[in-house]
Amino acid sequence: MRRAIELSLNGAYTTPPNPDVGCVVLDADGAIVGEGWHERRGGPHAEVNALAQAGERARGGTAVVTLEPCDHTGRTGPCTQALIAAGVARVVVAVADPNPLAAGGAATLRTHGVDVELGVLEDEATVANARWLAPFRTHRPFVVWKFAATLDGRSAAADGTSRWITGDEARADVHRLRAAVDAVVVGSGTVLADDPQLTARVDTDGSLLTPRPADAVPMGTAPAGASDPQVAGRRDPERSQIAAAATTAPAATATPATGATQTSATGATPTAEATSATSTSVTSATGATAATPASAIAATGATPTAATAAIPTAAATAMTAMGATPTAAATPVSPTTATAAIPTAAATATTAMGATAATTATAATTGGGAAGEQPLRVVVDSAGRTPATARVRDGAAPTWVATVGEVGAGPDGRVDLPRLLARLYDDGHRYVLLEGGPTLAGAFWRAGLIDRVVGYVAPALLGAGPAALADAGVGTIADAIRLDITEVKTFGPDLRITATPREHRKA
Repeated sequence: MRRAIELSLNGAYTTPPNPDVGCVVLDADGAIVGEGWHERRGGPHAEVNALAQAGERARGGTAVVTLEPCDHTGRTGPCTQALIAAGVARVVVAVADPNPLAAGGAATLRTHGVDVELGVLEDEATVANARWLAPFRTHRPFVVWKFAATLDGRSAAADGTSRWITGDEARADVHRLRAAVDAVVVGSGTVLADDPQLTARVDTDGSLLTPRPADAVPMGTAPAGASDPQVAGRRDPERSQIAAAATTAPAATATPATGATQTSATGATPTAEATSATSTSVTSATGATAATPASAIAATGATPTAATAAIPTAAATAMTAMGATPTAAATPVSPTTATAAIPTAAATATTAMGATAATTATAATTGGGAAGEQPLRVVVDSAGRTPATARVRDGAAPTWVATVGEVGAGPDGRVDLPRLLARLYDDGHRYVLLEGGPTLAGAFWRAGLIDRVVGYVAPALLGAGPAALADAGVGTIADAIRLDITEVKTFGPDLRITATPREHRKA
């Protein structure tokens, strides 16, 4: 199971908004004969990739998988049918599937005589897949706070300059992370001081990513009355609560008034403006201010067509039982090797899923980029100060400027952050990247809304300048926010440190 958990992490940039899942297949004697993970959204699931590698050796064996096999037909067929068709005798599962659209796999397998064991290394698998599992429990998006700082914790120099603290490799990794999330959140102070574009790009050359396909399994329950169970939240703009609240008027400039100041990402304190502004706008990917958030970008990539070939009788039988017409069998590309031929059991399992294994993760060549859809850009703007000419209002990605007048005010008179996340959740956004400055980051920490930290630390010292984090509600060392470091990785000269607040260790 630990090997399956390790495998699941390989899809961290390419599977969202689907879950990160890993699978190991053992033969009847207990030897590992297949490994796989969910490589990309819309592609074959972990079980199918592992079964394709195992081939006929899976018959009578055991499949060890980090998430309960799905019992749902979306862009691919049910994993339960693939396991049954392959003749697997036992399935060991870490975490039960909380998604009502896909759950029930264990019961289906047992009905077909497969022995199922649940809960093996459940806590470890839950942590590994927390960004997908947590929203089912919290009913808000999973929030990752990303920051870049020097070794002495500075996010900018004393004069406000911050480009660039980290090197090209680290910044390219940030773009891969942006491509994986549903929304990127910043404060108006960051927009006014730095005018960031906040798009996800393949690299640091500025080229934009192409739209990703629709989800294989949505992260939440489909809206009531939805005809397609794959349509949820941002994939159905007509049902978007953000769209319903948006106006068609361009963003207005709020009249300056006495009020709390906001500190920008560079440490500058812009003039405070009225917190009662009600103007808001959602900018579409074409640059127009519209009544919809345009937070769903239509998929433009065609589904690769598999090479047709003779289909083994067993595979055709399995597909017919699922109501599908067998049309093609393909040579699967396993997570570790490209196999030249698929034994009968592997072909059966793959075609039973309704997927051709030859269409697996070609998009992974750009580290999550080629299949990436632009995330929704969210500006937390209490007073409606975001200029109409700000780069976040360009046509490169959809944008929502969230004001107090629309979202509501929290205890500090600024945008109520729990309500903001609730709006995003209701709109179908489950995975959020918080990038916007030390003040907004501190507010999220005070509200207990951060689930993971990704810090890029450069081997440099500034000695002065704004810190990466402002007031987080910590008054004494006993109240320090303690983190568990889950990964440390180098990108050029820089470190990427991933950590989890201890109170959020189990989603």
